[in-house]
Amino acid sequence: MSFTRPGLKQLVPELLSLKGCPYTQTWKNPAAPGNTDIHAAIALPAAGTTDVTTAITQPDVPRVVRLKGNAASVPGGTVITGLNQFGEAATDTIAGAPAGGTQDGAVAFSKVTKITVPTQGAGGDTISVGYGAALGTERRLGAISMAAPVQGSVYTTASGERTAAREAAAPTLDPANDTILFNTTALAATKTYTAWYWHADIAHA
Repeated sequence: MSFTRPGLKQLVPELLSLKGCPYTQTWKNPAAPGNTDIHAAIALPAAGTTDVTTAITQPDVPRVVRLKGNAASVPGGTVITGLNQFGEAATDTIAGAPAGGTQDGAVAFSKVTKITVPTQGAGGDTISVGYGAALGTERRLGAISMAAPVQGSVYTTASGERTAAREAAAPTLDPANDTILFNTTALAATKTYTAWYWHADIAHA
């Protein structure tokens, strides 16, 4: 899937405003979050770290990654390296320990080039990498995005846009990492998600 690019009617007000601009962005059929979409389980080393640069499947859309640990002893400290949604070099050091559950990162990646896993907490520890829940925005959000309202709607793609329903809970924006999290409807490859937010990113208009 790919971003829906804005038309002329949307670009004009973006370019004319220097105090913030309303923006509409749509994600069509983003895959549901998962545990192994990007890389299958990686054995953690007994000492030091291990860099993995092969057998990496790229995200379907710029989004955060999700780590899955196989045991309570799995530590934090995995580092993801690649490119963000703007094509810039990006690194996300995920301090939270996935343990025997999951831990999402904060940076949206359009491409993952390296996964660096930490020293094992116990023999047999593994970490797999999948798709996280937060999506990358096409515009840099900045402080203005937090001072303005944000709305979201979702519809089943096959049913058409006229069936769109507003999200009961507004999506959550992360201006530090230019990501958005839909809080009411979980991501699914059969649905289309739309968000209305404000930004001050004229450079990408």
